[in-house]
Amino acid sequence: MTQRRTSGLFFVLLFSLASAACSSGSKGSATGAAGTAGGAAGSSAAGAGAAGTPGDAAAGSVGSSGDAAADATGAAGATTDAGSSDVSLCLVPSSLGTVTLVTQSAAEGGDRSTVTMHDSVAWLGQVNSNTMPDVLDVQLYKSAAPFGATLASMSIPLTGQDNFATCGACVLFHPMDNDGAPLHAQTNYIAKSGTLNITAVPNGTATNLTASLSNVVFEHVTIDSSFATTKLDDCTITLTSVAIDAPVTPAP
Repeated sequence: MTQRRTSGLFFVLLFSLASAACSSGSKGSATGAAGTAGGAAGSSAAGAGAAGTPGDAAAGSVGSSGDAAADATGAAGATTDAGSSDVSLCLVPSSLGTVTLVTQSAAEGGDRSTVTMHDSVAWLGQVNSNTMPDVLDVQLYKSAAPFGATLASMSIPLTGQDNFATCGACVLFHPMDNDGAPLHAQTNYIAKSGTLNITAVPNGTATNLTASLSNVVFEHVTIDSSFATTKLDDCTITLTSVAIDAPVTPAP
């Protein structure tokens, strides 16, 4: 009896060890499968991360590469402005350089003048001979800074002259000018820096507006029918220099 009881216990012990080994093997297989699935998911996540390619500068935006380690979705980098050199965005190259005008003209009056035409002078300079040319536009208004009761010869920093509703020395640029259309219907850039140097304005003896623009930076804006000016913050255009010299046609 003693021997048979010992053999039975031995059989039970062997059965328990075999069961444990089987269970452990099953767990190992499950763990191996999970590891394989995890590896595949990791590879997929890394691949998705690599998909965050740089943005296309030609399309107008630049993005930094997605970081596979930091972002498994491969999200593109933050969008940034492609820069003012993008002709498709600014409509013209970002630098006009030194301009030689095709034509220029000046007259009393301006877009803000309604009744007091004699209180302002507007000058237009055609930059090229396109069907819809690029046009420089200078409008001077009495009783608006930097001018007092009369227009006068002076050197004017254009910083602070970037609101058409209030500027006294308003310097604008219109790519593809639509002749005859009101200001608010044009594409408008307004000078935010640079210098307007006026050497002669119409008075009792002089009849010409003589001046120059140098190192001007124009920013893209909209100007509505009430002359409210809204900055678009999308691109800028620079002008190295241009000479202004045109007789001023008196208002009736």
